[in-house]
Amino acid sequence: MHVLKEAVGIDISKDSLAVCFGRIDAEQRISIIAEGTFANTAEGIASLQQWAHTHRQEGVDLWYLMEATGVYYEEVAYGLSNAGARFCVMLPTAVKQFSRSTSVKTKTDRVDARLLCRLALERRLDTWEPATELMQELKALVRERQSLITQQSQVRNRLHALSASYKPSVSHRGRLQQQLRFFASQIREVEQQITEVLHNDDDFRGRIKQLQTIKGVGLMTIATILAETNGFALVRSVKQVISYAGLDIVHQESGTKRGPSYISKRGNCRLRTCLYMPALASIRSDEQMRRFYERLCQGNGGQKKAAIVAVARKLLRVFYAIWLSGEDYNPARI
Repeated sequence: MHVLKEAVGIDISKDSLAVCFGRIDAEQRISIIAEGTFANTAEGIASLQQWAHTHRQEGVDLWYLMEATGVYYEEVAYGLSNAGARFCVMLPTAVKQFSRSTSVKTKTDRVDARLLCRLALERRLDTWEPATELMQELKALVRERQSLITQQSQVRNRLHALSASYKPSVSHRGRLQQQLRFFASQIREVEQQITEVLHNDDDFRGRIKQLQTIKGVGLMTIATILAETNGFALVRSVKQVISYAGLDIVHQESGTKRGPSYISKRGNCRLRTCLYMPALASIRSDEQMRRFYERLCQGNGGQKKAAIVAVARKLLRVFYAIWLSGEDYNPARI
């Protein structure tokens, strides 16, 4: 039997790794060779690799595949990367779509590991590239800022509700106002750190200036887009960027039936959310974007929100194009 590829599917949880080792031959037959469980620690990852090598055939490509599950996959990804292993980290939405194409209905760690193994054997995989130290730091700061803004909004809403209540407590209001001042101070501090990270790198400094020529896009939006896409390191086309943000259009058509179209929202919600306010700013400040927005509103029966989302999608396209070309923003080329 001629083996074409071997793969290890890894289902990751906080403390453990459920794994499945399989092979596919020239006749596209898949064989499950072994299954196991390892600790999600440096020692457990090393043991996993030793276990995989005891089952592999010499000269056959061995791939590891896992989902990007929160932060729990990072220990495994960097451990495999440092060991020189070939592996892929796939978005959960892509794995979910593959799962729907199978007849498997049960969902356990063991079943999920088998599913990932099968996916790795059947599909062509892209090698995962670890983020640079700069991108890791930027991502941590951007997400910290987003968390602080969310908490600040929660406190602001509580203060608003308190102010509208009957005989609000003065001491309670004071504590909430104190919390707001604290969050505002923390946000300013984090934003200052983000600015320093972006401007302290010689290569980034020039690119940031070019991205800032896009009307409506500020420095924090730029930082968020770069952090959430890892500087477009794994992106091969603008379509992948749009899909990763969940801004790709889903059409519902069957025969003569035409259902409403909508964005998939199957992607990075942080990336999608950070583009909404810049889209509004761009409509106000950029003549070309405003004309694009107005044309869409007229064609969609006045659906303004859909038109704003379309502007956000175009902004992301422009952002990616400038990042690749190294040229300043030119509204005439929209």
